[in-house]
Amino acid sequence: MAEPLWFIEYPVSFISIFVAVFFTLIYLKNFNRMEHKSKQAHGWEPKITILIPAYNEENSIAACLDSVLASDYPREKMEILVLDDGSTDKTAEIAKRYSTHGVIVCSKENTGKADSLNFGIKKSTGEIIATLDADSFISPYSIRRMLPLFEDETVGAVASAVKVKKAKNLLEEIQRIEYLFALFSRKVVSFIESVQVTPGPFSMFRRWIFDKVGDFDTKSLVEDQEIALRIQSHHYKIRCSLDADVFTEIPRTFLDLMKQRTRWQRGGFWNSLKYLKMINPKYGDLGMIILPFGVFGYLMLVIFLVLAVYYMFYGSPYQEALSYDSYLLAFRELHVFGILMIGLAFLWLFYGMGRLFREQELHPVSIFLYIILYPMLITLFWFSAAYKELRGEGFSW
Repeated sequence: MAEPLWFIEYPVSFISIFVAVFFTLIYLKNFNRMEHKSKQAHGWEPKITILIPAYNEENSIAACLDSVLASDYPREKMEILVLDDGSTDKTAEIAKRYSTHGVIVCSKENTGKADSLNFGIKKSTGEIIATLDADSFISPYSIRRMLPLFEDETVGAVASAVKVKKAKNLLEEIQRIEYLFALFSRKVVSFIESVQVTPGPFSMFRRWIFDKVGDFDTKSLVEDQEIALRIQSHHYKIRCSLDADVFTEIPRTFLDLMKQRTRWQRGGFWNSLKYLKMINPKYGDLGMIILPFGVFGYLMLVIFLVLAVYYMFYGSPYQEALSYDSYLLAFRELHVFGILMIGLAFLWLFYGMGRLFREQELHPVSIFLYIILYPMLITLFWFSAAYKELRGEGFSW
């Protein structure tokens, strides 16, 4: 006999299979292009302004600036602006020590990261604007590997390959795999013009793109996603480099991770509402597949909560009569589907990511733990985000 909630479970299963097959086909179609290495920019060396917004980053600002100064890009063609957003520690003092290297420190009152970036854009003179988080560090070759992706005049921004350098425990290892998966996914969707974020750790923009679409949204909790969606909404493209390595600091404790991801989830939710208008055929696969799937993800959380509550109070009669033995008797096609999806996800990620990130030493156990534990974590982050939204809590640096 069919379960009472089959009308929820089966559509969800169908959509999940559809999305999995869709992404797999994109990957297979572009299999030989996934490992494509960036070519040289045919001698194009535009002036680049690197904006580094910083608030109380005394522990990382020096290493961040060292990484920029170690770049193989001509120093005379780089303008480096540290945007001190009212720091109360030694961030500005440390950054000013680099003035002999041409680093300019712009101190201002604390108004947030997005406003600091807008402040820096107004002071910039570069043809290309790069945004770099103060706790992130570019590789010497990163700039040169990203510039060629601007060869197409319709490309408004280029995302880097943001990675985690080293994991010391399970929490950090899950984040390391998460960053690689995000990079892997971003590369896949770039083939259908559907990149939805220009990562804060390091991204590059044409200077004129801000004249066309406007500055960073000071009200958004995740301004790097909001600006990417806005660029796409104006029909400009975003590219993703897999070999322009940038390493970023990650939360080291669960509470810090919870705070960061709660902000990401809240910001992502409001950005999705803001750009619901892009669920439209004129935005191609982004409008008809990627964005609807994002909305579907929000609905999934509600659906799973409904299912969990339903089966808690209206479980199978087997469970009342046979206790633990009932799980074997109640095992059905949806459970087989779940196990199959986990297995396919493991093979897909282990092969696909392992092929792209050979130097990252991906271990099968790490990927398996990521597949099992991350959905639980993301659900927890969403509940935290929902709680803060209901309370109307604000957010600052």
